[in-house]
Amino acid sequence: MTARYVVATLAPPRRRWVRDLSRWATTGDLPADVLACLAGDELRALLGTGRPLSLVLVDAGVTALERDLVADVVAAGSSVVVVDDGRHRRDWEALGCAEVVVPAADPAVVAELLARRGRRVDAAARRPARATGLGRRTSRSTVVAVTGTGGAGASTVAAAVAQSLGSASGRRVQTALVDGSRRSTQTVLHAPGDVVPNLADLVDAHRNDAPDPEVVRSFLHPVPDRGYDLLLGLRRTRDWAGQRPLALCAALDGVTHAYGSVVVDHDPDVDGMAATGSVEVEERHALARWSVDRADLVLVVARPDLAGLHGLAAVRADLQDHGVAHDRLLVVLNRVRGGRARQADVELRRAVGGPFVVVPHVRPLEQAHRRPAPLPRPLVQPVGAAVSDALRRREPLVPQEPGTRILPGELGTRLDPSDRSGGTFGGEAA
Repeated sequence: MTARYVVATLAPPRRRWVRDLSRWATTGDLPADVLACLAGDELRALLGTGRPLSLVLVDAGVTALERDLVADVVAAGSSVVVVDDGRHRRDWEALGCAEVVVPAADPAVVAELLARRGRRVDAAARRPARATGLGRRTSRSTVVAVTGTGGAGASTVAAAVAQSLGSASGRRVQTALVDGSRRSTQTVLHAPGDVVPNLADLVDAHRNDAPDPEVVRSFLHPVPDRGYDLLLGLRRTRDWAGQRPLALCAALDGVTHAYGSVVVDHDPDVDGMAATGSVEVEERHALARWSVDRADLVLVVARPDLAGLHGLAAVRADLQDHGVAHDRLLVVLNRVRGGRARQADVELRRAVGGPFVVVPHVRPLEQAHRRPAPLPRPLVQPVGAAVSDALRRREPLVPQEPGTRILPGELGTRLDPSDRSGGTFGGEAA
């Protein structure tokens, strides 16, 4: 069968440029097959059939046009071109779109776009589905991830790290604390006057745009007595299902662009598709995986008892299996009472064999959380000193290129890089 151009469109009903494309394809003026979609799910279903596409043209007014949909198209070996009549102002390139064009009145203009952006495909061919990685490290912001075993006080330690980093940031707040746990522990400890805006709202803002740093800052709540801003967590644990992975990672990347230091309090689970065979499990752990992948330093907080050390060993093993280097891990043994300090030191040297810090038991924490007032110095000083020392001694984190997970049946294929150069659809800039 002769290879032809296959074009998919995504636009509301009765868009004139879609009708023109279909008419030109029917009369033979445009050497292409046009497949019209009215909803984002319909386009995803088309991609799921495995039919190769030369190009995907999306109307700028479609609400389904978000970075996860663009990523699905790119993963299928095609690219997204936005058709904009000039009424929409969004950062299309930040979403991953290849080009922005204006509606064309001549089929020759569309044919030129296809020759430049698309490739002829065999309509009878089928390809296996692909799944893309979660992006790349694009900011020089210092990221500190804090997790731990159950009941070890990891959220309090995360706040102490943020307070320590925030005290050295100068007049303008340059430190952000992200409440990334599914139980939203930081939201409880800080007792804000309102629960919005929060992480879900910031993710929604990054679904189909890339807000400026000042806009990102408006989603965080200032904690002036501690010198940092707080991004509140999800209102309900089940809300994680509505956070699309790429939009979530883009939102967290946006925080790193808006602040010089970012502390993320997250759950310890980092299992993904490779370990469990479940996409849903990887999406549930997307925030924790982003945190440990981007972090310059990962803190693991544990209690000074047998159960705490057992949980510490399990969490450290999971992180190292995930790819966290030994020199990027710092163990924090929290709430150590006076007589236990020396014994904890010996036990940790046996169990950890790496850098760690012992934090004493501090009594007036409840009052500090309720206000919220500055956390006590006996808590902040040892944690802050250990983090600063570890950040100075660490090796520079090598930027990670976006990866591609090869699914069964894909061996021997390749993902063609999309051309991200600019252009017009009809010779005029949109």
